[in-house]
Amino acid sequence: MSTGLYRVASAIPHGVTARAVHVDVHVAQGLPSFTIVGVPDQGCRETRDRVRAAVINAGYRWPSIRITVAVSPSPRIPPTAVLDLPIAVGLLVASGQLQAPDDEELLGGFGELGLDGSVRPVTGHLPILCAVQGDRVFAPPMRIDPVPFQPGAAAVIELRHLNQLDAAIKQPCPVPHPPNVAPGAKADHPTGSPDQLNGLSALERALMIAIAGGHHTLIVGSQGPDRSGVLQALTRLVPDLDDSEWHEQILIQSAAGADLDDPAAYRRNRPVRVVDPGWSLAHIVGGMSSTMRPGEFSLAHQGLLVMDNLHLLADQVLQVLVSTLDARSVRVARAARSVELPAHFQLVAAVPRCLCGAPTTLDCVCSESARARFLSKLRGGLLERIEVVIDLDRLSGFDPLSPIRDLDITRIAHDPISDEVLPTVAPVDPHARQALDDAVTGGRLSHRGMASAWRVADTIQRLTQTAGPIGLDVMLEALHLRYGNPDGAPYLHLTPSPR
Repeated sequence: MSTGLYRVASAIPHGVTARAVHVDVHVAQGLPSFTIVGVPDQGCRETRDRVRAAVINAGYRWPSIRITVAVSPSPRIPPTAVLDLPIAVGLLVASGQLQAPDDEELLGGFGELGLDGSVRPVTGHLPILCAVQGDRVFAPPMRIDPVPFQPGAAAVIELRHLNQLDAAIKQPCPVPHPPNVAPGAKADHPTGSPDQLNGLSALERALMIAIAGGHHTLIVGSQGPDRSGVLQALTRLVPDLDDSEWHEQILIQSAAGADLDDPAAYRRNRPVRVVDPGWSLAHIVGGMSSTMRPGEFSLAHQGLLVMDNLHLLADQVLQVLVSTLDARSVRVARAARSVELPAHFQLVAAVPRCLCGAPTTLDCVCSESARARFLSKLRGGLLERIEVVIDLDRLSGFDPLSPIRDLDITRIAHDPISDEVLPTVAPVDPHARQALDDAVTGGRLSHRGMASAWRVADTIQRLTQTAGPIGLDVMLEALHLRYGNPDGAPYLHLTPSPR
């Protein structure tokens, strides 16, 4: 049995991405052994047993000599099944059972090996494919076209069984597919007629504005079919993902361990994630495994995060939610490692008017302390980030028996306008600016709330395709949506908390 050293490129999943690593396999004379260095001991024995059984059942010989596997840079996590295939490739080439390709060509690979030698997909295989730095990458069978995810000009060769490896190495390196350049994103401006908001009910108009602008929305009303119907209508109105958003969402789903063998996973539907108040912080935020898998915040990226009964969420979850809305990402730390996960979503929350579910504050029978605890959930940081409030109990003309139409909505913008550039990007006339200033000086809006109302006014202006600066009528409608009341009077429990 010959001895030697061979290097194979691979990658370790980490959050919604993967970290490139090299797997060096060295075989030498000595007492038979199998050692993996550069990673913790946990899982090494399972890796050895899987690779050994797969190599034998694929028709190769297991060398009865000293085998040393080194993973660099050290991932500092137990070796996952993703390294089975590169270890087997390195072992067979280093022991002389397979002929190494040209010296200038670096083989790469990833995948779990079954005991029968079959090559199986692993969690996060698409981010791994993006990270592997090999010229010829051996991968498990994939339902999806690997072209958009392949690393640079690498050629991806799918293997179903380890016994296909010999032929795959001997054949000339296939010409890689041309890079898949996704077409540009959809136009920022809708293509409908200028009066496309006309003829809608007050509720439909509010929903269309909220979805088109991606504005964080709060539904206020008693729990029941009315509130559930509005939440379901919001999810139906969300437009599809464009090409770049779809590509990013597929990577997130792969990293989260979604079943990508299901054809439904490749639809262009914008993600809608419904969070249960009883879920743990780790499940909602992410980081529940050694690979720091994404949670509900990241799975809702570029889509909707629906939180019914917002007041039942734990305070710690609400605190993380506020910081996530600002950063549009969430940082998860575990032991000595941390990862930043994407989390740019539109929040759609729902709460009753109070704990007793009274239709108005005058009908509330809650105690003063219970009401204070309930209001503390809605005041302060989270409320400041709500841009549209829809109060079902006070919405004039709301008929719960009337179905909400499925409207053709196009996203106005992929990213919200920052406060600094609002005056330049969305200019307002003096009357509209005076209405904003009056709301702030009157204590009905904070400065952050003023910027939110301004962005909603910009959405209305662009939906109606009105030329010129934002006028008073548009600004008043935005303020009414911010207050959640057609007459513009703020509700007691929705006003900013005293400083």
